[in-house]
Amino acid sequence: MDTVLNVTYNKTTLRSHEFSKIQPQHINVSNLVELQIAFTTARLGRQEHVFLPKLRSVCVLDRTVERVGE
Repeated sequence: MDTVLNVTYNKTTLRSHEFSKIQPQHINVSNLVELQIAFTTARLGRQEHVFLPKLRSVCVLDRTVERVGE
């Protein structure tokens, strides 16, 4: 089965609702991200099916640390 990788990478901040595209190498371990995934099913046999998750997009929500209550 051929798999086509069609994933979008975006970033946004808490203050704005605008998205801008980024490269996947700019995502770090400490980033807060939102993932969009889709599920499809594939038949394995006559009565067996399996769920196949597909990553649709990754959005880095915010790169800044904000102090609240100080």
